[in-house]
Amino acid sequence: IMYVTSEDNPMVYALQGHGETGVPLELSKQLENENYDLEDLNLVTEEKIPEDADILLIMSPKRDLAEDEEKKIREYLENSGRAIFLMDLLNTELPRFEGILKSYGVGLNRAIVIEEDKNHYMNIPLLLIPDMASHEIIQPLKSGDMFTMLPNSQPIEELDIKKRSLEIESLLTTSESAWGKTDLSDQSMEKGQDDISGPFNLAVAITDKPDDYEEKPTKLVVFGNSTFLDSQLTSEIPGNMNLM
Repeated sequence: IMYVTSEDNPMVYALQGHGETGVPLELSKQLENENYDLEDLNLVTEEKIPEDADILLIMSPKRDLAEDEEKKIREYLENSGRAIFLMDLLNTELPRFEGILKSYGVGLNRAIVIEEDKNHYMNIPLLLIPDMASHEIIQPLKSGDMFTMLPNSQPIEELDIKKRSLEIESLLTTSESAWGKTDLSDQSMEKGQDDISGPFNLAVAITDKPDDYEEKPTKLVVFGNSTFLDSQLTSEIPGNMNLM
């Protein structure tokens, strides 16, 4: 129905050039089955994000943006852009990627989430089974009685100082018993003095409402993890693919 009633397929551009994780084959097939077009995007060679972009997909970058690339992404988002950020926990900072996220009211806490509530993890406390918030993105999973599993996630922090035009909504959250280990070299499961206490957001949806109500808002979805889309997980846990 979508194919025959739409003039153009929704266009997803996956950012490349920063050590990003490639889009898994199963996800590519699922996007194709649902009439999305998917192409790689290198902002070093492109003057800007293409006009036909419906979604910019940023999937686990390992290196930071160049200044010119950051500018192109900001310009796209400021003009009613849509983006999905899947940010894995790294030992290094990515100031320009993180600067974009901070402009939209969220930061990445460089810690690995450990869940102590046995109802919120699978087998080991790093394999998180998060609570699902009430949101239109999440509702189909709740209606279908599906769950998601996010391994090795980092918390997403809502900043105290942010633009008034921003609406930040939780999608996936830990229990109150969760905590974050900040020393990534420490392999123990014991909470230390410098570790942080939950509960945490693991995924959020952000809307930046324009002053002109006739304009479309900017929308972002941010995950503190990308490995929930690994092929093995999406085959064993249908809720992960459904969520994406």
